[in-house]
Amino acid sequence: MDLYTTVLFSLNTTDGYLIAESTPWNRNSAFYRMFHDPAFSGFSTHRVVYTEALSPDGPLSPEIVGMIEEQLAGDPSRWRREMLCEWTEDLDVWLPTSLITLAQDSSIDYLPTTTTVSGMLVQTPPLDLLDDIIAEGDTDLALTLHII
Repeated sequence: MDLYTTVLFSLNTTDGYLIAESTPWNRNSAFYRMFHDPAFSGFSTHRVVYTEALSPDGPLSPEIVGMIEEQLAGDPSRWRREMLCEWTEDLDVWLPTSLITLAQDSSIDYLPTTTTVSGMLVQTPPLDLLDDIIAEGDTDLALTLHII
């Protein structure tokens, strides 16, 4: 919603246009809301799947589609998202991308990928409590809250 919120008032004061173009990703996005939320019913939405973009009417050649299909063979959700314009990300994953993005913090030193961690995953404290722990500089405590 950040980009949309940024331009919302400018568009309204200038009677401007917004052209939002994307492939579907998660359901926690302005793009998803433009398609499904009644509050965004003023938007004209268009879904174009790859079969509608094949030559001669579109830019995709059967060879390119075949190459993409081969490259995405191991990731059927990505094929559905990129080529069939379906919202798939948060349907078949345990942690949606929007939640992972919220958990990222560039001020924390993350464990190296070579580190093996064992234990049981537990629910984190509320984000406002976690923010207080990190603000106090106790990042070790913030990490150990996740693994017991």
